[in-house]
Amino acid sequence: MTTFISFSVGRENFAMDIGRIREVCNFSEAVRVPQAPPHILGLVNLRGRAVPVMDLGLRMSTAAIGSRGRELIVVEVQDDQDPWLMGLLVETILGLEEAGPEDIAPPPQMPGNVGRFITGIFRANGYYLLDTQKLCTP
Repeated sequence: MTTFISFSVGRENFAMDIGRIREVCNFSEAVRVPQAPPHILGLVNLRGRAVPVMDLGLRMSTAAIGSRGRELIVVEVQDDQDPWLMGLLVETILGLEEAGPEDIAPPPQMPGNVGRFITGIFRANGYYLLDTQKLCTP
């Protein structure tokens, strides 16, 4: 069994493997970064470390979370060099879910940008399972 954190973005519910999550904290404000993509809100100081913050609503091509976002999920992202951190702004943390491979259905064909981030759907509650790595890299 694998443990997943579930959360809401707009009217949809999502989940991701907690293996990449470094922490969950309250979000207040980010310092804007000039010429950043629209889904990057800016940077937050996380115990002396500058961490970029992504509005998950904008990244998923739904409505911006903006001021409705109160929770920040900080994940570790792997790339060709050292791992780095990314904050994902979500509206509400729903809880933890446990599931095995048999509990997750294959992802449906989806239009637009969002389909490439979804790796499956929880059979029990319909939550979309997100690929953190794909979500956080261009």
